Amino acid sequence: MTGQKIAPFFWHDGTAEEAARFHTELFGGTITAISHYPDAGCDVHGQPAGQVMVASYEILGYQLHGINAGPIFRPTPALSLVVQIEDRSEVERIWAGLSDGGSVMMPLDRYDWSGRYGWCNDRFGISWQITLPLGAETPRPVTPMMMFTGKVAGRAKEALNFYAQAFPGSTVEFTNDYPEGSNEPAGSINHGRSRIAGTGLMAMDSAMDHKFGFDEGGSLTIACDDQGEINYYWDKLVEGGGEHGPCGWLKDRFGFSWQVVSTEVIELLSSQDQDAAARAMQAMMAMGKIDIKTARDAAKGE
Repeated sequence: MTGQKIAPFFWHDGTAEEAARFHTELFGGTITAISHYPDAGCDVHGQPAGQVMVASYEILGYQLHGINAGPIFRPTPALSLVVQIEDRSEVERIWAGLSDGGSVMMPLDRYDWSGRYGWCNDRFGISWQITLPLGAETPRPVTPMMMFTGKVAGRAKEALNFYAQAFPGSTVEFTNDYPEGSNEPAGSINHGRSRIAGTGLMAMDSAMDHKFGFDEGGSLTIACDDQGEINYYWDKLVEGGGEHGPCGWLKDRFGFSWQVVSTEVIELLSSQDQDAAARAMQAMMAMGKIDIKTARDAAKGE
């Protein structure tokens, strides 16, 4: 794991490693870890033993994860990645690679907010906004963007404030309201950005009739160093109407999915000792909130 506290996590049906290799080749990044499903737990997660489980990788110094977990969910534009690139020719090259075999939401062109910008979904369904730098500030190369639609349209500003309060040392840096006559709910924002746990996070509202919303297809992981951190985020993020799920997953009051994960347990699952990794996996599959000691003891055979 890198020092990045929060990282995007995308759902795949057998293509997690392929996506990681495609993205790292296109951006010039690095695959940092590949884990595989052990024999244990196959009756629960439904994936064949030996298949790639999680592919972790970096592009432009930013950590991403993909999991093979079947066809139940898939990435949607509800969670996209905004990539700011200073060189116009690189914008063109990256756009060409990502849009090839994918679908275009907004064509690469000049817009009010950028001299060169486009929004597309790549061949794996992951949504990207590729742009020249936004504003005069030093650009963050990759920033997740949450789109609040459907029942949660109009709540992006509320969400950014909630996350800034939930993650110590975080702040909302900027929000921009939709202009009058935009047919968006009062208080809606067309752009907002924050720094959450040292990581950039953007958000926007859209009351248009989209055919997608927040679900497990696109989530954010929180890398926790100890049980105290896990306990804190596990309870904090469901305040006000969220719900806990299995294996460290939860949904906050806006329906957005988070994974409260342990760096130690991730290392156990990636152990070269396959029997120990299998025991840790079997223990984790029975958990809601991640319990580090239980996973550690299971890996030891205790």
